[in-house]
Amino acid sequence: PSAVAESNAFAVDTRTPSVAITLEYESIKIGDQPLVTFTFSEVPVGFTLANVTCDGGSLSSLTEVANYGGKVFRAVFTPNEELESSNNVITVDTRWTDIAGNPPLSTAQSANYVVDTIRPPVSITIDDKALRAGETATVTFTFGEPVKDFSLADVTAEFGSFDPDSLESDAQGLVYTARFTPAEGFEDSTNRIRVGQQWTDLAGNAPLEDSESPNISIDTKGPTLTSIVLGHTAFKAGERAKVTLVFSEAIQGLSVADLEVSGGSVEDLVSTDGGLTWTGTFTPTADLERADNVIRVKASSYTDLAGNEGQGGASENYTIDTRLP
Repeated sequence: PSAVAESNAFAVDTRTPSVAITLEYESIKIGDQPLVTFTFSEVPVGFTLANVTCDGGSLSSLTEVANYGGKVFRAVFTPNEELESSNNVITVDTRWTDIAGNPPLSTAQSANYVVDTIRPPVSITIDDKALRAGETATVTFTFGEPVKDFSLADVTAEFGSFDPDSLESDAQGLVYTARFTPAEGFEDSTNRIRVGQQWTDLAGNAPLEDSESPNISIDTKGPTLTSIVLGHTAFKAGERAKVTLVFSEAIQGLSVADLEVSGGSVEDLVSTDGGLTWTGTFTPTADLERADNVIRVKASSYTDLAGNEGQGGASENYTIDTRLP
């Protein structure tokens, strides 16, 4: 025959479709929800989030991106809580096709991304938990992972101060130390050093709440002599009197050698209440007539129970007339 017969036109599509997966950013911390973009080589059929496996989190809100002819989709990635993982990928399986019905040749994967949703912990220790005047202590801040932006501005201690030049860190950024000096003239048995929340781990996660040190007792307040009282203030021959010394707090180390006594002597100086009140016996000097006499306690001759040195003081004036006619 002279004529050639032709079929109707038909389409051939044997090209397998593909998809590229990208994340908005690849280091994900607490509170982050990066967008994940799926860019197809041609319009997909049957693609849903059921086709996607997501390490370290989950996807939601899959939507088609306008003006890309049905080839681009986006979803929201939400990281898992309390996770720290450096090896994660998003995978799209092969259970979808192009319009011609061709499935992809293989699964597709995103680039690796990091998930860190663990809040960084810190513990605070101090090498001396009972501080007195003249003492300093080393405070150690130990972090559960390397941190950034930590400084003494993050530390609160109303009952003392840190040497701003003393903050040091180990090479890993895990352990910091600083020198602490208690406030002068301060006395309180309940004190704690606090670290706030203005610092983060390297991923940018901040701590959930402030951290506290163990309790610290501080006594930098020296004891004072409240009063010296004699049984009476005009002595004649043969008279003796009780002398009572009262201090602002319990003291130790006081003896008659620490007293400067005009016109007589003090003996048998003792305390029966733990060091707050001391009593002794005053005996005037024989054959003496003098109007101006006092008992003085030498400064720094005694300490409180914490070891802080005390202040001196004196009694009211008393008179002596032990001259016989």
